Amino acid sequence: MGKRRLKRERVSTPYDAVLRQLRTMREDEFTLEVLKPLLTELKFARVDYHGGVNEEGKDLIC
Repeated sequence: MGKRRLKRERVSTPYDAVLRQLRTMREDEFTLEVLKPLLTELKFARVDYHGGVNEEGKDLIC
């Protein structure tokens, strides 16, 4: 006889809501609204946004 797998019900937590929101953000929106304020709060002396066409992978410079 084969083993039956039990379905696990996923319990939604406040973290799930935050993760869902973060996953739906555009890259520039995430960079400006999440990363830049976070790095500023972590006391980087200067946090500059350089997103756009010619950024060469450097959205933020700290």
